[in-house]
Amino acid sequence: MKIKSLNNIGIGRRLNLVLGSVVVIIITGLGTYTLISQTNTFNNLLGSFSYEQTADLKRLVNLQIEIKQDVVNSGINVANKFFYQSSVELNSDNLLSVKAKNQITGEILELDIPEFLHANTRVHENYAFVDEIGTMLNGTATIFQRIPQGFLRISTNVYNKQGQRGVNTFIPNDSPVIQAILAKETFKGRAFVVDDWYLTAYEPIIIEGVVQGILYVGFKEKDMSSIKDVFASKVYLDSGFPFLIAKDGTVLVHPVGEGTNKSDEAFFQEMLNSGQEKGRIDYTYEGIGKILYYEYIPRIEAFVAVSYLKSEYNRGIYEKLVVLIIVLLLSVGIFVIAIRLITNSITKPLNRSVELAHKVAQGDLSSSIHLDQEDEVGRLAQSLENMITKLKQVVAEISQGSENIVSASDQVKSTSMQLSEGATQQAASVEEVSSTMEEMVSNIEQNAHNAQNTEQKSNKVHEDIQIVNEKITKLVAFTNDISQKINIINEIANQTNILSLNAAVEAARAGAEGKGFAVVANEVKKLAELSKNAANEIVNLTQLGLEMAEVSSSTMLGVVPEVDKTTELVKEISVSSAEQLEGAGQVNSVVQGLNNLTQLNASSSEQLAASAEQLSSQANDLKEMIAFFSIKDEK
Repeated sequence: MKIKSLNNIGIGRRLNLVLGSVVVIIITGLGTYTLISQTNTFNNLLGSFSYEQTADLKRLVNLQIEIKQDVVNSGINVANKFFYQSSVELNSDNLLSVKAKNQITGEILELDIPEFLHANTRVHENYAFVDEIGTMLNGTATIFQRIPQGFLRISTNVYNKQGQRGVNTFIPNDSPVIQAILAKETFKGRAFVVDDWYLTAYEPIIIEGVVQGILYVGFKEKDMSSIKDVFASKVYLDSGFPFLIAKDGTVLVHPVGEGTNKSDEAFFQEMLNSGQEKGRIDYTYEGIGKILYYEYIPRIEAFVAVSYLKSEYNRGIYEKLVVLIIVLLLSVGIFVIAIRLITNSITKPLNRSVELAHKVAQGDLSSSIHLDQEDEVGRLAQSLENMITKLKQVVAEISQGSENIVSASDQVKSTSMQLSEGATQQAASVEEVSSTMEEMVSNIEQNAHNAQNTEQKSNKVHEDIQIVNEKITKLVAFTNDISQKINIINEIANQTNILSLNAAVEAARAGAEGKGFAVVANEVKKLAELSKNAANEIVNLTQLGLEMAEVSSSTMLGVVPEVDKTTELVKEISVSSAEQLEGAGQVNSVVQGLNNLTQLNASSSEQLAASAEQLSSQANDLKEMIAFFSIKDEK
């Protein structure tokens, strides 16, 4: 839908819109890339500059520490010179009771220590010497006395956080400082003094070859008063500044917040927990957005940082953005003017070409166009001119051809109508033949089916006759066997009769004793006669059945060949019916194909007639359409 709407706009406006949009997109993209690139460059430059500043300030702090350590190292020599101008000794006869406090654990011990004398004066809680050395060096000084647990401060100008001198506090024996002193070596470096870190120098006081005390001078490690002016002179952007903050959150150097503790602030926690030596933090402090670059100073366990206001940082980016927008607007304006000039040089000749095409669309082929330019638009105008000339020729030829087509289509229409009528009659005749052939095939199929059934039944009768013949043959054999067995029974009856006669004779001879036996013999004789009579009747019946079986067997033997011939004839009839059915089926298939072809021809003839009629109609329409064009020389 969007493409269709765009195509409805004029080419000039479309070119202005599309090219202008492309130019705006390209310039906007280029400007955005430039802005992002400049912003990244600005970020990188600011980051590099800030890290360089923190590195410089870190070097300044380390240099200040080294200078202080050098002063401490010189100060211990000065203190040594003044200290040993007078005698030093221990008076074991005079013991002093003191409460010694471990400066690490806070444990308090009650001790008795010998009196420590310097210039024959008790040193314990005598601050004249340490104050003089402190004033001379602008630092701190202390005299220690050895105790079993370490070394006790008996005179010092080191003050604790409560503003009291750190006298009667001691350094335990496990301290690295004490380890060096007991080895009769001078310790120089960072050490924990009372309750803070100092840059120190500890020198053993040896009395009669035994270390009995310590002479100390030092400066507070985090006393950065000498470099505050350097920090205060640094200003970044409009109001950015550096500051120094200890690891415990105490602000060591700051324009306004020096001495405060920021351990609870989010930016300090992020800086402390980052685990990195340096980095950048974006944060909000008292409702104001800020950016902070920091670097850790392990030597004093503190962070040096540079802080900026986000508003000042963003202002530089906004200024670049304004300049970029102005450049973009000017560039777009120049491009729009250039595109306007180019589109006018294209659209004006195109409009003349469109007018010409409109006249041609209305059928006027007498118009022409002439442009005095050789670019694509000029070649388009020349092509239109050539097209009109060619179109005139084509219209004239089409007009003549349409007349010929009308005449030819009328002839085709007449012929196709005659062909359609003949094809219709032929189709009707073929359809009747096809119907008759289908009935014939159906009858032949029924005959073949009946012949097959007859053949099956004939085969069944033949098989049954064979079985009956076999049964009759067996029956004759069985009858002969029965006749023989009955003859045997008849013989037995004759023998029994003879035996009964003999028994009767013997019974008569026996007289009265043989009467019972004579009765039995008489009954046996009667049974023998009955058996003989029954056997004779059975023999007669068997003989009659045997004669009938032989007659049946002879008859069946005469019937079997005739049944075989009948079966063979039925088989031949069945085979002939099958072959006749197959031939009729082929003839029917051919007739059906011929019927289909005839129907197709009839349908094609009708379509041809319809097409011829349509062709004639279209030829007339073409003639009317060609009449739409107006050729100048047509009259």
